[in-house]
Amino acid sequence: MTKIASKMKGVTITLLFILLISCSNGGGDLFEGSGDIGNCKLQGSMSYDKQSDTYTLTGAGTNMWAGNDEFFMVWRKESGDFSLSASGFLIEDGRFTLPVEQIVVSGNFFELLHNITSVGNDLRFSMPESIGCVGMPSILVKNMNVSGE
Repeated sequence: MTKIASKMKGVTITLLFILLISCSNGGGDLFEGSGDIGNCKLQGSMSYDKQSDTYTLTGAGTNMWAGNDEFFMVWRKESGDFSLSASGFLIEDGRFTLPVEQIVVSGNFFELLHNITSVGNDLRFSMPESIGCVGMPSILVKNMNVSGE
């Protein structure tokens, strides 16, 4: 999960990107490739069990958060297009005034990254979850599609 707050045309929107991979496609072709990153002591591998529709990943390496990048990964290319429901606040004269609800933000994630003009100093991390601690500061985006009333 990554929280992103972006200001555009007087509205601050907070998005919650949740990256979920559904492995129940029934074909074992969810991922396009796999491989070791860095100098792993043991070669990683991926296998698919069609009967249980389950992927098994194995690998070994150094803790990548400690300064070394050694791990096994799998990947699939994505378009980056998104359309998400959102809520936020109307900004008037530099102040949050009214809540904005039932709106939709859409675009391309990679274009959104290119449109970041400023990064806030409000980085906060969430409490540990099953995917670990996550956090991101507010960002100012120069252009984003917003629709709703």
